[in-house]
Amino acid sequence: MRKDLSQFIEEVRIEAGADDAETRLDHFLVDKIHWRSRTDLQSRIKRGKVLVNDAPAKPALRLRRGDVVRIIVEPSDLPDQDPSRVEVEVLYEDPDFLIVAKQPGLVVHPTGRHVYDTLMNALFLRYRENGGADEGVVPHVVHRLDRDTSGVICVAKNFETKQILSAQFEARQPKKSYLALVEGRFPDEVTHVDGALARDTDAEIRLKMRVDPAGLESHTDVEVVERFPHHTLVRARPRTGRQHQIRVHLASVGHPIVCDPLYGDPRSVGVADDPEPLLERQALHAEELRFLHPRDGRELHFLAPPSFDLGATLAALRDGATLVPGRDVQSQRWRTAE
Repeated sequence: MRKDLSQFIEEVRIEAGADDAETRLDHFLVDKIHWRSRTDLQSRIKRGKVLVNDAPAKPALRLRRGDVVRIIVEPSDLPDQDPSRVEVEVLYEDPDFLIVAKQPGLVVHPTGRHVYDTLMNALFLRYRENGGADEGVVPHVVHRLDRDTSGVICVAKNFETKQILSAQFEARQPKKSYLALVEGRFPDEVTHVDGALARDTDAEIRLKMRVDPAGLESHTDVEVVERFPHHTLVRARPRTGRQHQIRVHLASVGHPIVCDPLYGDPRSVGVADDPEPLLERQALHAEELRFLHPRDGRELHFLAPPSFDLGATLAALRDGATLVPGRDVQSQRWRTAE
């Protein structure tokens, strides 16, 4: 990862490993670069915009272990990725960290197709523009939320704070709660879901998880907040912090989150006779976060109200509307990493 995420990248450098030996250059790039198409990458090679050990190469070149591949990047390559347009809603800030109410659809850090339009890109730009570089402000991710999960997220402003807060999260000290709108009427007012989680190696999408006795222990407490005829709003409190834990656990007990592209129905939802969807992402919101201040140890408590799309969906249900499925807007983009 580049040191200053506010600066546009001029090249991507990737060193071929042992598993890449004898792989064609064009195939190597398709596997490694997710923000350009196969056709575009092949065109770049032919135009001399891809170098292997500082020399132009042909698409069929077979790589060797240790070869350094450089992809020249220009601003026109990412026309829609501008960190200055990323919305950053700050709930709290002090010299050590800040609390952000993350919007759905916002990726936390550069990955996959998202190179320059993430929360971290926007925060680096924020502090560079405000003189933060001279004050030693370097944003660090403390914990993460999925791209389409909204809500409270904490970002450290220096490495020392990052270490302290990360240690709290690793020790499972912070308390987190999430709101989730799920399919069906949840049977119990309060329940506990146990289910060890592991990577779903049979899935086409590499990020997908599954309940697997051979996986890592995982525990989630669930309580009903509000019932509707065909849906239930629940509050989930994870005791462990596994990838996609709440989503997998709720699906495993027969109540997947509404609009979940990996573990439920990926279609958007709206109301009858209205062509505009209310919700186009999984109905999961990180509503609450509690942890100890890294300097004085006092307990801090942060809340984020549901984002507009989830709020509008809940308002429709409270008015007696029935949710109807729309089009599938999510399945295809999940075929690459978040």
